[in-house]
Amino acid sequence: MAIDLVEHNPMLKKPVACVLALFAETETLDRATVEAQAGEAWSESYSQAPATVIEILVRNGALVEQLTVDGQPYDGTLEDIQRDESIPLEADVADSISLTEAGRDLAASIDPDFTMRQLLAARPHYREVFARVLNVCAADAGATRQAVEEAVEAQGNVMSPEGKRVYPQFLMDALETAGGIEWDGAWRATDAGRRAIA
Repeated sequence: MAIDLVEHNPMLKKPVACVLALFAETETLDRATVEAQAGEAWSESYSQAPATVIEILVRNGALVEQLTVDGQPYDGTLEDIQRDESIPLEADVADSISLTEAGRDLAASIDPDFTMRQLLAARPHYREVFARVLNVCAADAGATRQAVEEAVEAQGNVMSPEGKRVYPQFLMDALETAGGIEWDGAWRATDAGRRAIA
Protein backbone atom coordinates (compact mmCIF):
# COMPACT_ATOMS: atom_id res chain seq x y z
CA MET A 1 0.00 0.00 0.00
CA ALA A 2 1.45 3.37 -1.04
CA ILE A 3 0.81 5.18 2.25
CA ASP A 4 2.90 2.59 4.15
CA LEU A 5 5.78 2.66 1.67
CA VAL A 6 7.96 5.21 3.45
CA GLU A 7 7.01 4.02 6.93
CA HIS A 8 8.42 0.58 6.11
CA ASN A 9 11.39 2.01 4.14
CA PRO A 10 12.47 5.32 5.76
CA MET A 11 15.43 5.65 3.39
CA LEU A 12 12.90 6.12 0.56
CA LYS A 13 11.28 9.19 2.12
CA LYS A 14 13.41 11.86 0.45
CA PRO A 15 13.68 10.23 -3.00
CA VAL A 16 9.93 9.47 -2.99
CA ALA A 17 9.20 13.08 -1.99
CA CYS A 18 11.50 14.27 -4.80
CA VAL A 19 9.62 12.25 -7.44
CA LEU A 20 6.13 13.06 -6.14
CA ALA A 21 6.96 16.78 -5.99
CA LEU A 22 7.24 16.74 -9.79
CA PHE A 23 3.48 16.15 -9.95
CA ALA A 24 2.57 19.23 -7.88
CA GLU A 25 1.58 21.24 -10.98
CA THR A 26 0.36 18.46 -13.28
CA GLU A 27 -0.85 14.92 -12.67
CA THR A 28 0.57 13.35 -15.84
CA LEU A 29 4.08 13.60 -17.25
CA ASP A 30 6.13 11.80 -19.86
CA ARG A 31 8.29 9.17 -18.15
CA ALA A 32 11.50 10.54 -19.67
CA THR A 33 10.61 13.97 -18.27
CA VAL A 34 10.00 12.52 -14.79
CA GLU A 35 13.35 10.70 -14.84
CA ALA A 36 15.23 13.76 -16.15
CA GLN A 37 13.67 16.24 -13.72
CA ALA A 38 14.11 13.87 -10.77
CA GLY A 39 17.73 13.34 -11.81
CA GLU A 40 18.37 17.10 -11.72
CA ALA A 41 17.11 17.31 -8.13
CA TRP A 42 18.56 13.96 -7.01
CA SER A 43 20.92 13.83 -4.03
CA GLU A 44 23.99 11.61 -3.95
CA SER A 45 22.74 10.37 -0.57
CA TYR A 46 19.74 8.62 -2.17
CA SER A 47 20.46 4.91 -2.37
CA GLN A 48 18.22 4.30 -5.40
CA ALA A 49 18.23 5.75 -8.91
CA PRO A 50 15.24 7.85 -10.06
CA ALA A 51 14.03 5.08 -12.41
CA THR A 52 14.04 2.59 -9.53
CA VAL A 53 12.05 4.88 -7.25
CA ILE A 54 9.54 5.49 -10.05
CA GLU A 55 9.14 1.71 -10.45
CA ILE A 56 8.63 1.33 -6.69
CA LEU A 57 5.94 4.02 -6.76
CA VAL A 58 4.21 2.36 -9.73
CA ARG A 59 4.29 -1.08 -8.03
CA ASN A 60 2.81 0.43 -4.86
CA GLY A 61 0.02 2.30 -6.63
CA ALA A 62 1.25 5.85 -6.00
CA LEU A 63 1.89 6.33 -9.71
CA VAL A 64 0.40 4.61 -12.73
CA GLU A 65 2.26 4.09 -15.99
CA GLN A 66 0.44 4.01 -19.32
CA LEU A 67 1.98 3.12 -22.67
CA THR A 68 0.22 4.28 -25.81
CA VAL A 69 0.86 3.44 -29.44
CA ASP A 70 -0.46 6.03 -31.88
CA GLY A 71 -2.62 7.39 -29.09
CA GLN A 72 -4.15 4.02 -28.16
CA PRO A 73 -3.47 2.38 -24.76
CA TYR A 74 -1.09 -0.56 -24.97
CA ASP A 75 -1.15 -3.36 -22.40
CA GLY A 76 2.45 -4.42 -22.05
CA THR A 77 5.94 -3.09 -21.59
CA LEU A 78 8.28 -1.15 -23.84
CA GLU A 79 10.09 -4.43 -24.45
CA ASP A 80 6.78 -5.97 -25.58
CA ILE A 81 6.29 -3.10 -28.03
CA GLN A 82 9.77 -3.63 -29.48
CA ARG A 83 8.99 -7.32 -30.07
CA ASP A 84 5.42 -6.75 -31.28
CA GLU A 85 5.58 -7.21 -35.07
CA SER A 86 2.12 -5.69 -35.49
CA ILE A 87 3.45 -2.28 -34.47
CA PRO A 88 5.15 -0.39 -37.30
CA LEU A 89 8.58 1.10 -36.65
CA GLU A 90 7.26 4.62 -37.27
CA ALA A 91 4.47 4.26 -34.66
CA ASP A 92 4.21 7.04 -32.07
CA VAL A 93 4.96 5.36 -28.73
CA ALA A 94 4.37 7.37 -25.56
CA ASP A 95 5.15 6.38 -21.97
CA SER A 96 3.33 8.53 -19.45
CA ILE A 97 3.26 8.49 -15.65
CA SER A 98 0.29 9.78 -13.66
CA LEU A 99 -0.18 10.53 -9.98
CA THR A 100 -2.93 8.48 -8.31
CA GLU A 101 -5.10 9.33 -5.31
CA ALA A 102 -2.84 7.04 -3.26
CA GLY A 103 0.14 9.04 -4.54
CA ARG A 104 -1.49 12.31 -3.46
CA ASP A 105 -2.14 10.81 -0.01
CA LEU A 106 1.45 9.58 0.22
CA ALA A 107 2.83 12.99 -0.80
CA ALA A 108 0.66 14.70 1.83
CA SER A 109 1.73 12.23 4.53
CA ILE A 110 5.44 12.89 3.99
CA ASP A 111 5.19 16.64 3.48
CA PRO A 112 7.64 18.09 6.06
CA ASP A 113 5.17 20.75 7.21
CA PHE A 114 2.66 17.98 7.97
CA THR A 115 5.19 15.68 9.64
CA MET A 116 6.54 18.54 11.78
CA ARG A 117 3.00 19.42 12.91
CA GLN A 118 2.46 15.75 13.74
CA LEU A 119 5.69 15.59 15.75
CA LEU A 120 4.87 18.71 17.77
CA ALA A 121 1.30 17.51 18.38
CA ALA A 122 2.45 14.04 19.44
CA ARG A 123 5.24 15.33 21.73
CA PRO A 124 4.10 18.70 23.10
CA HIS A 125 6.24 18.19 26.22
CA TYR A 126 9.38 18.53 24.04
CA ARG A 127 8.18 21.60 22.12
CA GLU A 128 10.52 24.02 23.91
CA VAL A 129 13.60 21.83 23.44
CA PHE A 130 12.68 21.17 19.79
CA ALA A 131 12.49 24.96 19.34
CA ARG A 132 15.96 25.39 20.88
CA VAL A 133 17.41 22.77 18.51
CA LEU A 134 15.71 24.31 15.48
CA ASN A 135 16.90 27.80 16.45
CA VAL A 136 20.54 26.72 16.80
CA CYS A 137 20.32 24.81 13.49
CA ALA A 138 18.79 27.86 11.78
CA ALA A 139 22.09 29.78 12.06
CA ASP A 140 23.66 30.61 8.70
CA ALA A 141 26.52 28.17 9.32
CA GLY A 142 24.22 25.48 10.72
CA ALA A 143 25.21 23.76 13.94
CA THR A 144 27.70 21.16 15.06
CA ARG A 145 26.53 18.11 16.94
CA GLN A 146 28.02 19.61 20.10
CA ALA A 147 26.08 22.85 19.60
CA VAL A 148 22.85 20.87 19.16
CA GLU A 149 23.56 18.82 22.30
CA GLU A 150 24.26 22.01 24.24
CA ALA A 151 20.98 23.49 22.99
CA VAL A 152 19.12 20.38 24.12
CA GLU A 153 20.65 20.46 27.58
CA ALA A 154 20.72 24.27 27.99
CA GLN A 155 18.26 24.01 30.87
CA GLY A 156 19.54 20.73 32.30
CA ASN A 157 18.69 17.16 31.40
CA VAL A 158 15.53 16.70 29.36
CA MET A 159 13.08 14.35 31.05
CA SER A 160 10.28 12.32 29.46
CA PRO A 161 6.74 12.50 30.90
CA GLU A 162 7.58 9.19 32.63
CA GLY A 163 10.54 10.82 34.39
CA LYS A 164 13.31 9.19 32.32
CA ARG A 165 16.23 11.13 30.87
CA VAL A 166 15.95 11.88 27.15
CA TYR A 167 19.24 12.08 25.30
CA PRO A 168 19.94 14.66 22.57
CA GLN A 169 20.21 11.96 19.87
CA PHE A 170 16.59 10.92 20.44
CA LEU A 171 15.39 14.48 19.86
CA MET A 172 17.68 15.00 16.87
CA ASP A 173 16.44 11.75 15.30
CA ALA A 174 12.81 12.82 15.83
CA LEU A 175 13.42 16.19 14.17
CA GLU A 176 15.39 14.68 11.29
CA THR A 177 12.74 12.01 10.63
CA ALA A 178 10.00 14.66 10.64
CA GLY A 179 11.98 16.79 8.17
CA GLY A 180 12.78 19.64 10.57
CA ILE A 181 16.57 19.34 10.42
CA GLU A 182 19.02 17.77 8.01
CA TRP A 183 22.74 17.05 7.87
CA ASP A 184 24.94 18.42 5.08
CA GLY A 185 28.23 18.70 6.94
CA ALA A 186 26.42 20.69 9.63
CA TRP A 187 22.97 20.33 11.18
CA ARG A 188 20.61 22.76 9.46
CA ALA A 189 16.98 23.67 10.04
CA THR A 190 14.87 23.02 6.97
CA ASP A 191 12.26 25.49 5.75
CA ALA A 192 9.61 23.30 7.40
CA GLY A 193 11.60 23.31 10.63
CA ARG A 194 11.84 27.09 10.58
CA ARG A 195 8.12 27.43 9.88
CA ALA A 196 7.29 25.09 12.77
CA ILE A 197 8.79 27.50 15.29
CA ALA A 198 7.89 30.79 13.58
